[in-house]
Amino acid sequence: RACTRRPMRLAAPLARRCSTVAAKKVDAAANAAIGAMSMADAHPTLSAELQLNGYWRRRLAELTRPAAVSLIPALSPNNQLCFENKDGVKDGSLVDFAVREKAKHAEKLLLIRVGDFYEAFGLDALMLVQHAGLNPMGRKCRAGCPVPNVQALLDNL
Repeated sequence: RACTRRPMRLAAPLARRCSTVAAKKVDAAANAAIGAMSMADAHPTLSAELQLNGYWRRRLAELTRPAAVSLIPALSPNNQLCFENKDGVKDGSLVDFAVREKAKHAEKLLLIRVGDFYEAFGLDALMLVQHAGLNPMGRKCRAGCPVPNVQALLDNL
């Protein structure tokens, strides 16, 4: 009788481990499917609303990294940078400066030095998340790196 109880106690943790491994495999498969999904498949109407030229539309359609694809709904259709704060873009703010510079240099990726960091906003941040491996800052389309790491960031692009 004691022998039958002991294997049953061992079987429960083993079953939990097996189900955890199976769940991780399912999660990995789901992440791979999300990663394979293009931006056009995920958000076709948003793509049409954004103020983008053909170059950036192609780049946006090529996004595959889940962290980048998940930020697409946060893009703003109100300016070429595709970014604004919850209060909009106020005159003289950092975001206003970034929007004006993006309008001047539409096909360039902007990195703006803010104290000890370089930051990118909107579409530029998505490109850094996708191609340079940065993580987004919160749920907004912002990404950046410390000043000493900027050369490594540029090398990854």
